[in-house]
Formats: sequence, C-alpha cells, structure tokens
Amino acid sequence: VNVDGAWRKDARIGGTGVIIRDCTGNFVAAGTHQIRNVGCSDQIEALALLDGLRLAASLDHDLFHFESDSLKTTTAVLKGGANLSLLGRIYEDCMGLLSNFHSVSLNHVPRTCNSVADRLACVGLGSSHDI
Repeated sequence: VNVDGAWRKDARIGGTGVIIRDCTGNFVAAGTHQIRNVGCSDQIEALALLDGLRLAASLDHDLFHFESDSLKTTTAVLKGGANLSLLGRIYEDCMGLLSNFHSVSLNHVPRTCNSVADRLACVGLGSSHDI
C-alpha cells in the first residue's frame, strides 16, 4: 500500500493518494480525494496514511505493507505513545488502525518509489469528488 499527499499552501487544500497492489504487483484498489482547510504538508501526509489504512481495512486481507515518503509521519506512527503535537490525533488513529491487521509493516520510502501514489494525490488535489 503506497500513500502520499499533495498540498497547495495558497488555497489550503490537499489531496490524498492511495494505491494497493498484491504481492506480485497487480492492482487491487486505489483512491484519492480532496481535503479542505489543510494547514501544512505534514497534515496531508498523515491523512494520506489514514486513508490508506482505511481502504486496506475495507478489504478482505490482513497482511499489508504500507509505504510513505513522509519520514515525519512514519516515524511518529511507529514511535507510538502519546503525541501532543497538532497532528497527534491523526497519528493515534493511524496507530489504532495498524493494530487491527494480523501482519503489518510501515516504512519510509524515497519519493521516487512512490510515484503512483503521488500522482493520485495530485489528482485528488484538483478533484471535487472522491475517486
């Protein structure tokens, strides 16, 4: 599961992108949507992970490998525990959803390895409908 967020600071809108592939790389599911009143790029990155976790939870599988190009998000979620930052609630929601899977991993990847999720996030940025 690759996730990414895109953000337009001037308009305070963000887009999330999620692509899920099986162990052979075949398409399983994808999603994107726009979120208004986004305060920073870190917020949309965390919301993208949350979207990916929710989409994965809706599938009939319990083994997932999540990848994000946001080091801040992956570090905060993997660290666990109480987070008093403005994004703490989103990180806690991500941690809660991660714990529902039988086998799960979360890793930071370079942006070049996340190009499909990035493109979906850009689509979400400009779309007024969830896809």
